[in-house]
Amino acid sequence: MTVTIRDATPDDLPALIDQLRAIHAECGIGRLDEPKAIATIERVLADGAVFVAELDGAIVGSVGLTADSWWYSQDRFLIDVWTFVQADARKTSAATWL
Repeated sequence: MTVTIRDATPDDLPALIDQLRAIHAECGIGRLDEPKAIATIERVLADGAVFVAELDGAIVGSVGLTADSWWYSQDRFLIDVWTFVQADARKTSAATWL
């Protein structure tokens, strides 16, 4: 089982939305505002960096990064908006590579 990491593309949006639903189903924290969450994924795809982990051609994980600054400074840094690896892929190297 070889895990491949690559830049996400807009074509990956449906898989990323599926992961969003899986994250919420697993964690269940708060009420899911799916339109807001999808808009966030789209924004990070357009303006940030999104990497996906593939296993046998299927996306099994992703990380979304965006540039931000501390509340007290103009210094910018990368912050993760989400990191997720499907439960059945957690014993692979996907999380480590992401």
